[in-house]
Amino acid sequence: MGEQKETKGWDVQGIVNHMSLMFSYVQEHGTDAFRELVQKDPTKASEQLPIYLDKILRAGDRFFNYPGCGGPHEMVTAPLIDSVGLVYPCLDKPQREKALRSCLKFFDEQNYFLVQNNVAYINEPWLVGDIILNRPLYWCGFKELSDRLKPLATWSDWEAAFLDEQGRLDAKSVGWLSVAVGWKENASELVRRGFAERYPGIVERTKDVIAGWAHIRGIREQYEEEKPMPYQKRCEKFYTHFEPEWLQGVPEQLGQKNFIVLEETIRRLEESKERRERDAREKQG
Repeated sequence: MGEQKETKGWDVQGIVNHMSLMFSYVQEHGTDAFRELVQKDPTKASEQLPIYLDKILRAGDRFFNYPGCGGPHEMVTAPLIDSVGLVYPCLDKPQREKALRSCLKFFDEQNYFLVQNNVAYINEPWLVGDIILNRPLYWCGFKELSDRLKPLATWSDWEAAFLDEQGRLDAKSVGWLSVAVGWKENASELVRRGFAERYPGIVERTKDVIAGWAHIRGIREQYEEEKPMPYQKRCEKFYTHFEPEWLQGVPEQLGQKNFIVLEETIRRLEESKERRERDAREKQG
């Protein structure tokens, strides 16, 4: 019996050691290499994102891409996708669209639940916003963040809850956290003010996200409802989810349209409406 226990112990240790080696390989040859390429040549990185994803998912006889872990593991794929966000706000719209399409190409080949796990780790608000705007099914939500935020009354409370001993953010995504902080009833005025002062760029780009999500809801209603609400009214209804501080300048950002609505997103809405109208005609006659 003693020998069996010792053998099992060595087996477990061997698995742990192998996992450590695999994560190190992915970090060095996947995430680190891709981040360097992203900052050096964003356009080339967008084109090669599928190559890097395939590389890390093939590593170690598909160690991170086997049925036992539910398919591609977000702990290795999410950092690569998140790396695109490092330069996403600095790109012009055609470049951003190319980068967005690269991300969606990988996502669209996966189970939507797995994709939600990936999206939850994306830090850049613009990238998060454009993904959800064009693929609402990939919405991962922010309930976990909301639950952590609601008990916090002061900025000191927030720092104690969300910063580790080194002062680093303890949250999957600062982008999703920014959306959660601005959502009504999630955060106190002191927390929102402190967050905006600490992450001014993140909050400003979150306003673009709000504008984009309001815009697509206003458009979608025209295709999905028999008696659609006027576009402006639909946008205003969506704005009611957010505190006023997170809405300052949003109408202007809606006009600037820093967000990206892909052509196929509108085409899918049109096709869906045509199918419903056809089914209604067939049912009537």
